[in-house]
Amino acid sequence: TDGQAIETMGRFVRVTGDITQAQKASQLAMSLSVATGKELGATTDILTNLINKNERGVAMARKEFGALIAGAENGQQVLDILSQKLATPRQKKKDFHRRRQACRITGTN
Repeated sequence: TDGQAIETMGRFVRVTGDITQAQKASQLAMSLSVATGKELGATTDILTNLINKNERGVAMARKEFGALIAGAENGQQVLDILSQKLATPRQKKKDFHRRRQACRITGTN
């Protein structure tokens, strides 16, 4: 619901102290909820613990998303893997163009 989305965004703003990061975390929490069928509150709790670098967050993520985050050794890796796997096609296209532009600027391929 809209109320849950607003509550999630507010929680991530408090945790990250940054609106842009909070928006990304909120989108990830919602994507995780949709992809796994878990409640938004549960995915928000897991991501909050990961962002706060609590080892509990890694354990929770392994329990809930095991195969999805295989190979992750710490919270940041879990966040990176989940973000990459659950990125929308629009986000992937945007990232591709950003990397392509960076390669042009640095002269690498």
